[in-house]
Amino acid sequence: WADELERWLPSVLPTDIAVIRSGQDIANLQRQVVLITYGMLQQKVMREQISRQGYKVMIVDECHYMKSRKAARTQTLVPLLKMARRKILLSGTPALGRPEELYTQLDALRPGMFGSWTKYSERYCNAHRAHFGWDTKGASNLEELHERLKTVMIRRLKADVLDQLPSKRRQRVHIEIDDRQAKDMQNKFAEMQRLDAGNAEDHIK
Repeated sequence: WADELERWLPSVLPTDIAVIRSGQDIANLQRQVVLITYGMLQQKVMREQISRQGYKVMIVDECHYMKSRKAARTQTLVPLLKMARRKILLSGTPALGRPEELYTQLDALRPGMFGSWTKYSERYCNAHRAHFGWDTKGASNLEELHERLKTVMIRRLKADVLDQLPSKRRQRVHIEIDDRQAKDMQNKFAEMQRLDAGNAEDHIK
């Protein structure tokens, strides 16, 4: 992300970008651009400090991780997104096939536009009472939902943008590890070899 920002936004200097890797980087939250992982947002102190910054734009990559309303990641992100004036959610797979997976993302983008979760699920998830409670895994009124999604979603198929994508690049990245980590990896490789050998014997039998 930092490399791409420098490439496409030359007005943003490297010193304007903060990559948050630990709690010690809290002092850098006032930079023009702040990059942070989902994991770091789980820290209460970090969340509190970010909520005080008043960011004008928030971009969430791989936003399909917000599909579950009850997930800790979703409950952390949605309030922060609602504080921002502008938000952009990016995903190659915003929903794997069920309208219920879209609600938290839509509500974060346009709070209230799709109504409450109950109204949304009744309208678009074929919600009904089942043996184990409220079942929202279905789908209903899909044509209407697709039309409404056009107001908040820009969809691009791979075929549409293939000629704009850079060529594939393969790169070997060397990672330094200490002796303990090296020993742990050797043990895991040995275990994998034993499992592979066992599977081969099963096939022979």
